[in-house]
Amino acid sequence: MDRRQNIEQRARMIKLPMDSLAKLSMVSTAMLSRWLRGIGNMSEDAIRTVEAYLADCEAVVAAYAPAELKLNNISALRPLLDAAHTGKLTVTKVEAVEVTT
Repeated sequence: MDRRQNIEQRARMIKLPMDSLAKLSMVSTAMLSRWLRGIGNMSEDAIRTVEAYLADCEAVVAAYAPAELKLNNISALRPLLDAAHTGKLTVTKVEAVEVTT
């Protein structure tokens, strides 16, 4: 499995929309979409940034499991990702979480 397939599969598993991943990673949605389809290029730095934000999203989703997160409100999601990235995300009990616009 190549990096493109890996990113797509991991994002699909946590129900992370590609436009949200692009916005979080500060990469244009069109650029990410073209790269994922194999018809465009992205810098190695941009790919690493996308992978890092995807890993942080996976950590947030795992921390809130079994509640399902809706990952399409970037401004509400960013503080959670920052906490996950720094290792300061602590969740004790979750009934339901909705992060939407």
